[in-house]
Amino acid sequence: MDLTVDDLVTKFRYPGVRRAAERFGFEMPETPDEERFAIPISDLPRDVSSQPLCDSCRGITMDALQGDMGYRHSADLEDLTRSAQSCPLCSLMETQICTAITFHAQRQARFTDTREAMDTFARITAHQELFVAKPTCIILKVEDRKPTDGFSTLVIGTVLYSLVPGVKAFASHLGRLILHNDTLDSPQPVRPRGSDQDIMNRLGAWLSKREPRKTHENEGAQGTSLPTRVLDLGEPRGEDSEFLESDLFLVETAGRRGRYVTLSYSWGGYTDTRTLKANYNERLDGIQFEHLPVVFSQAIRITRAMGIRYLWIDALCIIQDDAEDWRIEAGRMSDVYWNSVCRLAITDSKDPTEPFFPPCEYPSVPVPHLKAPKPLSGIDGLLGENDMTRTEEGRLVLREKMKEFLSLGRQGQFGIQLESGENLGNRAALALPRGDVPDSDGSDTTALGNITRDGNILKKLPSSPNQDSRSGEPLDKQLSGSPHRQSRAASDKDADMSKMIDEIMTTAWDAMEDDIQSSMQETLDERTPQAYLTIPRSYAVDVDRGHLNTRGWVLQERLLAPRTIHFTKHHIYCEDTYDICGEDWVCRYFTWMSCIYKTTKHSQVDLFPERSSLEAGAGHDQPGGEIWREIFNINKPDEQHDDAPWLTIASIFSKCRLTYDSDRLAAIAGLVSKKQMHPQSPQLNGRNFCGLWEQTLQLDLAWISRKGEHLEYLHKLNLPSWAWISYKGPVSFVREPRATREAGTPRRLPVPEFHLVDADVPSLTAPVPFEKPASLTLSITLRKLQSISTAISSYGTEQRSRKELAKTSPFDFDPRTKTMTTPLGAVTDCQELYNESKKLIGFVSFDDGTHPVGDLFCAHLSTLKDEAMDAARQELSRPGVDSVDLGDYQRPILAYALVLTRLEEDMYRRVGFAEVNYHWMTSGERTKVRIL
Repeated sequence: MDLTVDDLVTKFRYPGVRRAAERFGFEMPETPDEERFAIPISDLPRDVSSQPLCDSCRGITMDALQGDMGYRHSADLEDLTRSAQSCPLCSLMETQICTAITFHAQRQARFTDTREAMDTFARITAHQELFVAKPTCIILKVEDRKPTDGFSTLVIGTVLYSLVPGVKAFASHLGRLILHNDTLDSPQPVRPRGSDQDIMNRLGAWLSKREPRKTHENEGAQGTSLPTRVLDLGEPRGEDSEFLESDLFLVETAGRRGRYVTLSYSWGGYTDTRTLKANYNERLDGIQFEHLPVVFSQAIRITRAMGIRYLWIDALCIIQDDAEDWRIEAGRMSDVYWNSVCRLAITDSKDPTEPFFPPCEYPSVPVPHLKAPKPLSGIDGLLGENDMTRTEEGRLVLREKMKEFLSLGRQGQFGIQLESGENLGNRAALALPRGDVPDSDGSDTTALGNITRDGNILKKLPSSPNQDSRSGEPLDKQLSGSPHRQSRAASDKDADMSKMIDEIMTTAWDAMEDDIQSSMQETLDERTPQAYLTIPRSYAVDVDRGHLNTRGWVLQERLLAPRTIHFTKHHIYCEDTYDICGEDWVCRYFTWMSCIYKTTKHSQVDLFPERSSLEAGAGHDQPGGEIWREIFNINKPDEQHDDAPWLTIASIFSKCRLTYDSDRLAAIAGLVSKKQMHPQSPQLNGRNFCGLWEQTLQLDLAWISRKGEHLEYLHKLNLPSWAWISYKGPVSFVREPRATREAGTPRRLPVPEFHLVDADVPSLTAPVPFEKPASLTLSITLRKLQSISTAISSYGTEQRSRKELAKTSPFDFDPRTKTMTTPLGAVTDCQELYNESKKLIGFVSFDDGTHPVGDLFCAHLSTLKDEAMDAARQELSRPGVDSVDLGDYQRPILAYALVLTRLEEDMYRRVGFAEVNYHWMTSGERTKVRIL
């Protein structure tokens, strides 16, 4: 495979960036090896596996793997299962088959028996008239694509056949492994963990390194205020095995300070060993270690080994049969996690009786006789087959290509495309241009020159040699009156950081050529590489989809805690507000070095930046850590930027389960309170209405049920019909992310079309059910609906061109753009709306899936507008034109509306959500409505 410029920038830019950063006063390590590892790996066992391979595994050849028929590894599944008892590679394959089929079957509990997994696979394929051949042979084959990012994909497959005449038998994959080398340009193999004590020592070292050297000024060296009650584990005594399993005490803290760990786990109906009124005083005298369930006892051992004295476990620290005590402590839950040193998250244990430590052993397995495909052909690959790098001409070509590519990087026009899903690859690719993204100071640097926005006017400005050229906030955040507009101080801080990052990166490019040459030559001169097979691990699969994170209370715990150690079935992930690393200890910044895919859209830094900014100002001593985090986030492609993280939080929460529906408000109250209190939060001093923010009400009210699913209104709670939290079931939000579909498309969010007159809504900490209905009073345009189809609409779900859809669409299309809105029918089940003349005017999605009885009305919530910015720039480029009115280039596309049913005069209830023709909607009557 040719070495592209992207490969060079991604994998070999570190030395230049390090030297540039040091010029700006940042002390950076000599090599990424020092920065990527949270702690040194020299104490880990070097031999990944000392067990010999079986005859079948020793017989694997690259020719066979790359052949049309692949390599027949096992005659049947029984052979593989028997061999897995002694052969590490067979065990790896057996494990991955179970994991992949679990994923394919969308099953919560992972298969542990290969036969059961294969039986499930056979039933799934039988629905497609495909049948697993008997005997079930196991075939290995390298995927038919060029190796990327230093590894190839080895597919584990079997034979399927069909009863349909004329259809031949074919292979179907059961799972995948990573086939890679141990060279500089390849993901590093995962070493064994060592003993249990080794693991705990390493976790303690990670925590010591990642915890700030100094806490807030008012906290001193004694830590934060302790929760009302904690478990006192005793003064830490190192690796004393007797101490790790000694008895402990429940203590009332009475305002004491200290460092403590919290435990997140699934109760699973477990009721033993809880603290109750009857045993409370006894627990103050002592708790016997041996009487605790295994999850609690293992958490105690880990906390002690990390050198921390106190541990908080809800079942032991809250009096479980005292309703008043539970109410008080539930109100303090956010502070319990916010002030902790670390959170231990037991991701896969269904209840406290299932052990979690250590996870199952899944190291990489060396295959000594196998030579993995080398992904990079040397620096010559950049320039072609001829060896030009040793000539002056070749070096000039390299420099020019680097400058051309990196100039795009300085404009924020490239990013690291990280794929998600079962592939688990760390593929780097050019991201789409960000389109119309102005600088944080309101300016926009383009090929046209410097332009700025003054309200809705686009103006030319004289060029400034010192002007920052990096991208900043989206257009919708810059326009006057935007609810997302940040404070001037925060904007200045962001602009300063952006400028500093740009200067560091600019300086780094000039120093990069020699480092690339040197690094690549070292790679070419290395010894014969050792091939490895490794199970691909993924944070998104192991953590995001873990059993624990299906629970409603846990989302709040996950986002509020400053650091979390995730114990999954197979792997340990250490996460803080700066980074995520796995047990290979490779940071997310250096993902090309890792077999463990650590990218997620649900990380704390993306969904709850308030926690991250607090850490940044709390003496967090990570040399250059802020620089690397900024570079990492800058390079994200558009589809990984979340314009409305609270809506993502709401969507995740709606999918989670709660034992008691009455806990729905309490389970997010902590997140709301921390946002309202944080000085850099856009929600500072903002009101929250049952999970909806006043500043972004036009977005927060625009929720719908997911396609193929319906919501259940929880009548007993007496919560408002307009709040998504009043319904059981997964919701999505209509925020029209057109930027993910085509380069240069608009990023403008819907514009609000109502005025909030009054809000009579209890706080999130009020008792549920509410004593009286909560209501919002809006001044809004209202129009009665005439006709609704009975069938589910297929509009937007068909594969038709923009031109074809535009002919039948009830919405407006700006001929100066190539964009289209995402039809409501593509994301939810909806029905068609017609006017008095039986003309199609829009679509409605009913919240609970049923058509309500009585008159229905559309209330104009917001308007989606298009942005013909290319046309505006062309007009501005004409001689004599110094400014253009953006209003002429922002045409309404459609109107978003709440669908209401009337209860009595001026009092309504929400029953659905609609997108309708803008002109039809604005022809309605402006009125005041109270929505319950």
